[in-house]
Amino acid sequence: MKLRDLLMVLCAVSLLLSALWVFLLFRIDPVFATRSEFLLFYLTFLLALTALFTSGLILVRHHRREEDGMPLVRLVQWSFRQGCLFALLVTISLFLLSRELLSWWTSALLITLFGLVELFFQTKKRS
Repeated sequence: MKLRDLLMVLCAVSLLLSALWVFLLFRIDPVFATRSEFLLFYLTFLLALTALFTSGLILVRHHRREEDGMPLVRLVQWSFRQGCLFALLVTISLFLLSRELLSWWTSALLITLFGLVELFFQTKKRS
């Protein structure tokens, strides 16, 4: 699959999931929502952000690729992993905010945790 095709698929998926998320945003009443509705809400939010962040990271890294000489497969792998991690960070933060559990120290703890996960993957690849 060419990079252009991959970006087109990611953009289409991102638009479709974003439209579904906006639909759910206006259709679900948070007071009377069931757990499955909340799960669907957060799942579509997570997947839409993953597609959005992954396509953005691929575009940014592709423009810098000529300087680094990074293979295209590694560029896509890194972008997908970091897009998933960042989308998960934002989704967990939104969930904690909705439960009024998000504070500066829980934010710092989450960022540190996700930073350590990324550091693990970065050092694992070098070994």
